[in-house]
Amino acid sequence: MENDGWRAQLSEDLRDNEAFTGFDKIGDFANDYLTTKGSASELQGKLDNSIPKLGETATDEERATFKNLLHTELGRPETADKYELTKPADMPEGMPYSEEVENGFKTAAHAWGLSQDQMQGLFGWYMAGSTGAFKADAEARKTAADEGMEAIKKEHGDQYPEYVKTVDRAVQTFGGDEFKKFMDDSGMGNNPAIVKTFYNIGKAMSEDSFVDGKFGGSDRNLGTDGKAVLDFPNSPGM
Repeated sequence: MENDGWRAQLSEDLRDNEAFTGFDKIGDFANDYLTTKGSASELQGKLDNSIPKLGETATDEERATFKNLLHTELGRPETADKYELTKPADMPEGMPYSEEVENGFKTAAHAWGLSQDQMQGLFGWYMAGSTGAFKADAEARKTAADEGMEAIKKEHGDQYPEYVKTVDRAVQTFGGDEFKKFMDDSGMGNNPAIVKTFYNIGKAMSEDSFVDGKFGGSDRNLGTDGKAVLDFPNSPGM
């Protein structure tokens, strides 16, 4: 008992316990306790922030539950409609935006377990690619139209102003102001194929006594709006 030192104060069932026999002084035991407690707290903190693992014998239901829990812990919203997506600020004018595509992204992202940040990153990548493709296509079409119109100018030379007048007369006669505005706003008014088509129409009308935007012959039909109505022998009513 005398050699037991501070352990003499313990009950007999504790006095010879290995947890205490290694310490000659109670202070040594206290220091070891504090160190062990601190390590345990640190370990618990790591465990709280760690990702658990499923056993090899886990059932499908346990795996599904684990998967949903994991996705939720990693930041996946409760439902797909909880995702908040930000459209690109630099979307080109005229580029279509589909709400259906956006909802499809949300549904797929939720099924994959993506977090809000991951979803926004994926959506941003998709929109950047779509925007780039739209700009490239628009630039290519503009270049083709410019080159086509330049070729028409070179082909007709000094007669180009008269060429434009012939096109305008045809557009005005068969489309009117509303159609002409649509052609200008959509850029189709600079499409060489369409310009050539209306030129051929205007030229044909001119060769058939078309003067100053009106047909001179009394045998021509006009619609209720005053615009010319083409006669096609094989197509009654047109």
